[in-house]
Amino acid sequence: MNIENFITNRKSIEKLTSEMTQIESDGWETKYIDQRDQSEWIKTQLDSEYHGGGNPILFRLPKPTQTELIKTLIQSTDLNQISAISCLLK
Repeated sequence: MNIENFITNRKSIEKLTSEMTQIESDGWETKYIDQRDQSEWIKTQLDSEYHGGGNPILFRLPKPTQTELIKTLIQSTDLNQISAISCLLK
């Protein structure tokens, strides 16, 4: 998984998803397809039980494995990304 395929910045998520086509939503996760390259993406909320619905993340499918998350964690300097990965690893 590339760091570029794991987005935690709200404005970036809003911009990217506005350019994609929503294809599925179950209330917890929303699946999008990027028509430019046919890649599929998932948007979800971390810690959604908290006030405001938690922090959004957007990542390219397939879902990252635990090993891929740890590798991304080591590479990242983005505190939002580090926090999101930490939540996914707990």
